[in-house]
Amino acid sequence: MKRLSSKQKKRLLLTKFKRERASIRRRYFTYITDELYTVIFPEVFSLTRNYSGTIEAISKIKEIGHSHNIKPVKIELDLTAVRYAALAATLVLSSEIDRVLSLERPRNRQVRIVPKNIMSWDLKVAAKLDDLGFFTLFGIKFDLTFPDNLFDDGFSLLKMRFGFSFQPERIGKLVNELHEVADFFNHSSYVYDAMVEATLNVNDHAYPDTEVFQFKAFVGAWWAAASYSAENGEIRFVVFDQGVGIPHTLPKWSLWEELREKLSVGSVTSHFVKQDARMIAAAIEVSRTSKNRADGRGQGLADVLSPVSETSGGRVRILSGSGEMLYSGNGKMELKELSRHVGGTLIEWCLPADQHTEEGRDA
Repeated sequence: MKRLSSKQKKRLLLTKFKRERASIRRRYFTYITDELYTVIFPEVFSLTRNYSGTIEAISKIKEIGHSHNIKPVKIELDLTAVRYAALAATLVLSSEIDRVLSLERPRNRQVRIVPKNIMSWDLKVAAKLDDLGFFTLFGIKFDLTFPDNLFDDGFSLLKMRFGFSFQPERIGKLVNELHEVADFFNHSSYVYDAMVEATLNVNDHAYPDTEVFQFKAFVGAWWAAASYSAENGEIRFVVFDQGVGIPHTLPKWSLWEELREKLSVGSVTSHFVKQDARMIAAAIEVSRTSKNRADGRGQGLADVLSPVSETSGGRVRILSGSGEMLYSGNGKMELKELSRHVGGTLIEWCLPADQHTEEGRDA
C-alpha cells in the first residue's frame, strides 16, 4: 500500500473533522432547516371592528407556537397591510407572543418569532407598537426613529405591564404614568380599584389547578396597558389574562344558584344571544345586588364597573370565553356572540379625560 505523505494525512484529518462537525450540526443545531410560517395580519387589527380577522391571526401564532414539532420553527409576522391597530388587540397579540417565546422546549425544537418587512409597515402602527414595548418581546433592540409630529392628534400610549397573580403596585405605576399626560382625577381611584380587582380575579379564578388547558398556560399571568387620546378626550385601560374565562368559572361561584335563576327566567337578555354573553351579564347583575351583603362576597364584577358607574360618558367592555358585554354609564348593557373564544378574559375601560396644560388643567 502506498504510504500517505504528511500533507495528505493532514488533508484527510481535516476532511474527517469537517464531516464530524457537519454531523453534530445536523443532530443538535437543526435551526438551519427551520420550518417557516408567515402570519399575515389584516388591514384593520381590532377586536371591535374586525374580530374574526384579528383573532384568526393571533390564533395562528398560538397553534403554530404550541405545536409539537420535530424541527425548529420560525414564525414571521407580516403587518405590512395593517393601517389600524387597536390597543386591546395589540395587547392580546403581545401576550400570546410572550407566552409562546416563554415555553420550555428542547434546544433543537425552538420557536422564533420575528417581524417581517418592518420597514414597510405603516409608520403610525410601528410607532404605537414601539411605544407599547412590542418589539422588546423578540429580544431584539430596534433602532427605530419616528417623526416628532407623527401623532398630531395628541395620542399617547404607555408601555404594557406584565404581572403574575396579585401585584397591585404594577397597576398603580400604570395609573400614575397616565396622570402625566391626562387629567382624570375625578375617577382615577375607581380606575385603580377596578384594575386591581381584575388582576385579583386572575389570581383567584382565571387559572384553576384542576383545569387541563388546550394550550400550555402561563399560570397567573396578566398583561395591562393604557392610552390617551387628546383628540377624542378619552383614556383607555386594558387588562387581559389567558385563563379559562368568566363563564367557565361561574359554576363554582358562591352565587351560582342565584345566577342560574337569572338565566332561567331570561331577565338579562334574549336567549338568542350566546350563553357565554348571557352568563357574563347575569353574573354582573348578581354581583351588583350582592354588594351590600355582610360577607362582602360576590361584588368583584360590580367593582369592575365602578369607573363607568361613577362617571358620565364612560363604558367598559368585557370579552370572556365566546361572549362580549359592553356596559355604558347609563346602565345600558349590550351583548354579542363572538365567532371564536378570545383566549381568556379581556376588560377594557374607556373614560373621558382632559389634556394637561402648563397651568395644570384645561379651563
